[in-house]
Amino acid sequence: PAHHPSMQSFLGVSIRAHGRVFGRIYLTNKQGVDAFTPLDEIVIDTLASHAGVAIEDGQFLSRVKAAEAKYRLLLESTGEGLIGVDGQGRCTFLNRAAGLLLGVAQEEALGRSVQELVRYREDADGPSRREPDSDPIALAIRTGLGAKLIDAVVATCDGRSVPVELSIRPLVDDGGVCLGAVMTVIDITDRKRREAALQESEQRLRAILDNTTAVVYIKDSEGRYLMINRRYE
Repeated sequence: PAHHPSMQSFLGVSIRAHGRVFGRIYLTNKQGVDAFTPLDEIVIDTLASHAGVAIEDGQFLSRVKAAEAKYRLLLESTGEGLIGVDGQGRCTFLNRAAGLLLGVAQEEALGRSVQELVRYREDADGPSRREPDSDPIALAIRTGLGAKLIDAVVATCDGRSVPVELSIRPLVDDGGVCLGAVMTVIDITDRKRREAALQESEQRLRAILDNTTAVVYIKDSEGRYLMINRRYE
């Protein structure tokens, strides 16, 4: 081109990988000889091929990291506790909500057995279940069938007993092999308090109705009996 420095010899090779062109390598004025050789072209072409693969891999990794950061942000923003588990039952991911609920730092949870982190109990005062054959968490991961415990209790790492709703969703490949699972742990302490308050309120209402001299019954909009007092009976 106009005003371009003088070139006595020239070699240009495209940087490409899998049919995509990422750039070009230009070499000029080889020292000591008048022109580049076929061997030079092979060497530079090989270098360009490796460069193309490296650039493509770098772009792919950048996209993966960007997607990972996006999904991690989404997982961290939810109020539900989320735990990733591998095929050996070890924790691979723990979001902030799960860490707070279980009383463990996120970095301390990685690589640990999920049975150490989420110790299922039959009730708040019962023993933690660790036997693989009876623990529903271990059983769900081993069989790949999953499980949902609507009203469970977990013993946290800092010594508390927390009522939770626990779900285990296995990650199964096309061959039916369980690669791990995603666990959802939701603190239902407030729900249990509301249920207890409602039950107490109903008991007080029934006590009032049973001690009145009038016949009392309550029906819903479809005519179904919701409550009757003793005098009605």
